[in-house]
Amino acid sequence: INKPTGVVDGDVMVMTGATQDSNSNTVLNPPAGWTQVRKTYLGDLGIGTQVLYTWYKVANSEPASYTLTFPDGLYKLAVVGILAYSGVDTSNPIDGEGGQGNSGSANVTAPSITTTVANTMLVGGFALNATSPAPTYTPPTGMTERVDLPHPSVWVSLEVTDEARAAVGATGTRVAVATQSGSSIGHLLALKPTAVAQIRLRTLCGVGI
Repeated sequence: INKPTGVVDGDVMVMTGATQDSNSNTVLNPPAGWTQVRKTYLGDLGIGTQVLYTWYKVANSEPASYTLTFPDGLYKLAVVGILAYSGVDTSNPIDGEGGQGNSGSANVTAPSITTTVANTMLVGGFALNATSPAPTYTPPTGMTERVDLPHPSVWVSLEVTDEARAAVGATGTRVAVATQSGSSIGHLLALKPTAVAQIRLRTLCGVGI
């Protein structure tokens, strides 16, 4: 996956990866230097295992592209998106996060999380396991869609959204609505601002592999 255009040192990048695997122990290895926030595991779906990964990295002399790898094994699919933000506290960027798996429905739900500081950036990741035709998403109310991307083989798709959130406290659950039903995973992450800056989206990039 290419580095998002325009990233500068000190930006905080959030990488979200949705995977579908044909065995029950899928692992998607991030590039060196990325910190895993959460691996939300749905479980065996009969046709494979669905996982939603979230990582972050503070940009520092970034390469032109990144390589994620599966270990040797059976049939594996992934869709990955990277969002880059300016104005994030690079020493302690995560203010809160949480994820959950959902049974078959068009509503892909991420659980409420609780922020502790004002002016966070709420980033939502949503993944759906579905057959053809590839689903598209309506983003949760109040959130802006940044990535809406199915894998070319359809079985896994990814929605990534964000929302600048001034208030402190519970965010409430967020629901992305897909155009078809399937088992799904939702995750929310709140980025903490620096003392003087407002968090802003710098750029984004997404790819299916």
